[in-house]
Amino acid sequence: MAEFKRSHIEEYYDRFNESFLAELSSDEFHQYFVNSIRSGECNVSLYEKFIERNIDLSWVEMIEDSIVALDTIIRTPQRYIKNEEEIVPIEMVRTVSTESIRHLAQHTNMIAMVKGDEVTPQRMLNIVKEESFDTYENRFIFTLLQKLEYFLDKRLQALAAGSNTQDQFELKLDGNCEAGHDRFQYDLKIVCLTPHVDLRDEDMRVDADITQLNSLQRIERVRKILYSFQGSALIKSLAGCALVRPPLNMTNVLKKNPNFRKAVDLWMFVEQYDEVGYSVSHVERQTAPSDEYINELFSVLALQYVMLKKNTGSFDDLGDYSEHKQESEINIVKKDIDDIIDSYDMEVDEIRRIFVDRLERKKQKERTQFNKIKDVITRTINLETEKIAEENRQRAIRAKRREEKRKQEEARLAALEAKRLAEEARLAEEARLAEEARLAEEARLAEEARLAEEARLAEEARLAEEARLAEEARLAEEARLAEEARLAEEARLAEEARLAEEARLAEEARLAEEARLAEEARLAKEARLAEIAAKKAKREMIVGAVKGVFVRKRPTPPPPPPPPPPPPPPKPQPPKPVKKEYDPSRKKQRNKHRLQKRQNDENRS
Repeated sequence: MAEFKRSHIEEYYDRFNESFLAELSSDEFHQYFVNSIRSGECNVSLYEKFIERNIDLSWVEMIEDSIVALDTIIRTPQRYIKNEEEIVPIEMVRTVSTESIRHLAQHTNMIAMVKGDEVTPQRMLNIVKEESFDTYENRFIFTLLQKLEYFLDKRLQALAAGSNTQDQFELKLDGNCEAGHDRFQYDLKIVCLTPHVDLRDEDMRVDADITQLNSLQRIERVRKILYSFQGSALIKSLAGCALVRPPLNMTNVLKKNPNFRKAVDLWMFVEQYDEVGYSVSHVERQTAPSDEYINELFSVLALQYVMLKKNTGSFDDLGDYSEHKQESEINIVKKDIDDIIDSYDMEVDEIRRIFVDRLERKKQKERTQFNKIKDVITRTINLETEKIAEENRQRAIRAKRREEKRKQEEARLAALEAKRLAEEARLAEEARLAEEARLAEEARLAEEARLAEEARLAEEARLAEEARLAEEARLAEEARLAEEARLAEEARLAEEARLAEEARLAEEARLAEEARLAEEARLAKEARLAEIAAKKAKREMIVGAVKGVFVRKRPTPPPPPPPPPPPPPPKPQPPKPVKKEYDPSRKKQRNKHRLQKRQNDENRS
């Protein structure tokens, strides 16, 4: 969807005036029709209903005055060197400083080995120095930008919420006139509703001249500049830092640096400014259109009349244009006596009555037009008077507010000046005391350095002795651990021999149990077969008796008695543990035997 801006409308209007109206200004018919409309009845009214924003520019000017100082601070921020201490293995130490040596002397458990005058540490203090922006002054600027962003967004949102209506412009034009043989009547009403656009102008340039900008454009320029500060390296590095809370801690930088002083003044202004900062008023007024605008409207009416005649096909009804034009001019200017008197036999009184009647009607028409013009002028004067009175009242209110603000600002500045003088006196006293404390501190540090050097030498001797004793203790501990390891290995081998013997005995018991179970199964099977044979012989004997044939058969001998179970194996006596040497091949054989046993169990199952 195409977006039409104000420049497009102005260009279209200029082309309309230069091509259409300029071309028709010399046309006879156009001039005749416009004069006909003027000579007829015509009522024109122009109504306006819009929103007028009155913005207090004191806070905008305060921010604009501080932008250069904020930009300078952000481009050249405060820095300091931050030391990060970490205990790391000796292989990862980058640089060895005096602090690292002092820390190692205080923590002797980090020493791995001492040989004569050579000390080999196992771990050591590593100090990494990095440049950081995390100072109180930089965090103050970061917090100030956050406050300004909230301050601006809050007022822009309130302005947008208070301007959510539409501007209304209404034109009414009605009347009638004679054009040739035609009686031309018109009634035109145009209502234009203009919604309020977004207060933020994305095309606004931050380097624009503020003298050529209105209030809203100046606010948008300030908002864009503050938003551009968010992309700086200082603000990005301070993301997520702790914000500064009031009251401010007035450091030397905040008190003596002129750029930071402006930032502090802006902070104080934002903290104390609790007003809305703007006012929105709805204006409704009815104004009189200019003569140029009325001429343009009459030209458009002439065009509409011609278009109506053209599209209805009634051009033949216009008649002789030149005659109507001449007749109109004669009727407007004067009339000849021959055109009024039908015969020369009329009396003088009759002639006087005709002229007086025509004269009265002409005067009545002129009075009517004069009264209309007078009413329009009176309404216009009243509207202008009301507008001027309202402007004077608003101007007086604004002047009163400015005077009150000026007095408040003077009082605030006086209080700030008194506070500044008191602060300077306090700072001078603090500087004197700080200098005295510095000299005393230097003397104390010199004495401490001397004592520390003596203590260091004593500590080095003590550390050397401790390192020697630690080395002897380490060697004794290593010998003790070796002996314990040897005894543990012998105990482990004895335990493995005992477990192997127990496994062998368990395997022999399992095999004996399997043999016993197999023998019992065999005997049960033989008993079942003997029982089946006895039942079969008895059935054959019964069948023979039924048939009358008794056949004596030889009885089946009873089955032999089962053999007695084998005696249980003698209970093995646990062998006495024999101290054997560790043989890796025996462990492999045991593992192989266990694997074979597991496979046999799976096959049987």
